[in-house]
Amino acid sequence: MVALDQMLVEVAIDSIEPSLRIDVSHRELDGKSFVLVAVPRGDALHERGGQSFVRVGATKRRLLGAERLRLEQNRTQNRYLWFDEQIVHETGFETLSEQLWGPLLSMSGAADPRRGLLNLRLLAPDEAGVDRATVAGILLCTHSPQNWLPQAAITATHYRGLNRATGQLDVQEITGAVIQVISQTGVESFLWISECRCRVYPYPLAP
Repeated sequence: MVALDQMLVEVAIDSIEPSLRIDVSHRELDGKSFVLVAVPRGDALHERGGQSFVRVGATKRRLLGAERLRLEQNRTQNRYLWFDEQIVHETGFETLSEQLWGPLLSMSGAADPRRGLLNLRLLAPDEAGVDRATVAGILLCTHSPQNWLPQAAITATHYRGLNRATGQLDVQEITGAVIQVISQTGVESFLWISECRCRVYPYPLAP
């Protein structure tokens, strides 16, 4: 098993351009052992030996001509989406909290919430047509955005004077949905009492 794992990793790194960082694990099903290879979704068009392939059912087919060009254009365009409109993989309509998105929708949007969230760019279809939450959707409509965007937090620091050299008196990391963070009484009090400096760290989804 160790030799097989190593071979898979070497193929993914050395034989594919650009290289893949795969996750190899082992599972059992009905008393049989098998290897599970998780390949992260990305925007690049990967090649091996100068050729690219697409999965069709249980087979693979080489990408040629117009189909290859169209896929390259779509993926290039995806890289240049506004940061807040980029989709967050492994999310969906159910990821977003009705308690948070409800007040954002108009009456017509509330009649068809999924369409309303798509119109607000809080949901967006991925390449397979599956609705995924966007960065904006995660930040505005989930109670713990950090579950998907670990660096989506505000760090508020209170210094003795006007710069870091004067020494730190207090620090808080403020997390949660953007609307909730803004309205938190504790945060408001901290900002009011402490002449603090705030930094917001966006999570880079794509290079």
